[in-house]
Amino acid sequence: AARATGLDIHDFNCGFKAYRRNVLDKIRVFGQLHRYIPVLAHVQGFRVGEARVRNSPRKYGRSRFPALRFGGLFDLLSILFTSRYSFSPLHFFGKIGLALIVPSLLVLGWLIAGHVIRGFGTVQPLIGRPLLLLSALGLLIGANVFLTGFVCDLLLHHGMRRNLGDILEGLVDEEG
Repeated sequence: AARATGLDIHDFNCGFKAYRRNVLDKIRVFGQLHRYIPVLAHVQGFRVGEARVRNSPRKYGRSRFPALRFGGLFDLLSILFTSRYSFSPLHFFGKIGLALIVPSLLVLGWLIAGHVIRGFGTVQPLIGRPLLLLSALGLLIGANVFLTGFVCDLLLHHGMRRNLGDILEGLVDEEG
């Protein structure tokens, strides 16, 4: 987690934590995000440090937590995604979409050009080729991913404009 977040602390999950009041007023914690409060504070621009504590070994019983838990990983991925791409989702989805679209278009162009140059039907029919189907599938998936980012960007910026308009309208009403 330290490498992914850029936050150099040893124990994200330690229950012994201390925060300034303004940090807790600024960040929003819900679900299982309590274990990543230092990351949330770091993302908001607060300085984060740690005072190392000594953990005592378990004397009785066993841990109730399974060895493989994915909830924490998903929470961390959610924090990293929203902190990096919350105002530009097209930058994330667009890269993935283009990584699928460009090679698919190149392969489709190569297949169609080869088919036209060799003649229509002299060698192998174009329709039944697995590479054609794979390229078409890559093109469709890439276009869907790209358009998902485009729609997210559109909704985000439309909502921001509308909220800004409401704020400005409220300011005009107060002055008038």
